[in-house]
Amino acid sequence: MRSIAKALLWLVTSIVPVFIAACYGATEYYYGYGGRAVDRKTGKGIDNLKVTCVVSNGPVDWNGDTVLTGGGGTGWDGGDTYTLPGDGHFDLQARQPCQWLLFEDVDGAENGGRYETQKFATVDRPQGGEIVAKMDLAD
Repeated sequence: MRSIAKALLWLVTSIVPVFIAACYGATEYYYGYGGRAVDRKTGKGIDNLKVTCVVSNGPVDWNGDTVLTGGGGTGWDGGDTYTLPGDGHFDLQARQPCQWLLFEDVDGAENGGRYETQKFATVDRPQGGEIVAKMDLAD
């Protein structure tokens, strides 16, 4: 009788985690990158720049890996979205670690000038800190 109880206990404890995983799905981890895009000369925040997660073989192809800077953009904290405060802020959540963040001007001169497309290494940020992308005006 005792061996049957042990076998049933083993069976239940090995099957229950499978059912839990089937109900809730696999856990996903997101890598967060946040900060501001600013004009290198004035220090003023730049809105409406496209920020894209880039790895060694190119941009990541997932809709959460590209965001816009500024008040029109939204952030994500793992379950809830929120509106960014503007002034060049961005919050990007990627499914894999980004080696670089690519900043592209998508609205031309509307945000104070046409800014150069620039790429910033994510390893240059302080541990867990914000990235400050200092942007240059295009010639």
